[in-house]
Amino acid sequence: MENLSLGEDEASCKMEIDVGDRIERLVGRKDPVSELRWRQDGKMLACLSLNNTVRVWEVETGECRQVIAFTAEEGWIRSLAWRPDGKKALACVDGEGSVMLRDVGTKSLFVELMGHDDLVEEVSWRPDGTMLASGSHDETVRVWEVATGSCCQVLAGHSKCVESVSWGPDGNMLASGSYDETVRIWEVATGSCCQVLV
Repeated sequence: MENLSLGEDEASCKMEIDVGDRIERLVGRKDPVSELRWRQDGKMLACLSLNNTVRVWEVETGECRQVIAFTAEEGWIRSLAWRPDGKKALACVDGEGSVMLRDVGTKSLFVELMGHDDLVEEVSWRPDGTMLASGSHDETVRVWEVATGSCCQVLAGHSKCVESVSWGPDGNMLASGSYDETVRIWEVATGSCCQVLV
């Protein structure tokens, strides 16, 4: 079982990962950490800092394998999500309403998903990695085709900010949670809401 703890000293931010038979220490610049995301295979850890950088760590060696720095023009990064199909890609959510998909190996932007009218709170990959859902302060969920960057569904029905989105295991259903105190279950192919949980 892998456990993660964070700490700071005067010169660095330290993360300790207990992997059972040893403890790996990941040491980088001292910047407050706002979010951590494990890659699905457990080999890599993405660390989002408040200085608008993402550091990608190899857990086995404790080495930082990549640093992705975002410019002011690209926006303030709020959230991360690894692509689940083994491809080295991260979805990075900015504060302006767009989602940037980055190749972790090259740091290059390979698609930017734009369409929300307000900032995006969270993204969730479809289990096969072909689609991405994003929940926004504009009270909608958008479903994106990753290959083309096009929005294939706009799911409207919430009356307040959509704070959380999650795909069902088969990739056909999507759940969204909102500040309106409801959870909606959507059939993605039709865009219809099939259940409201209050």
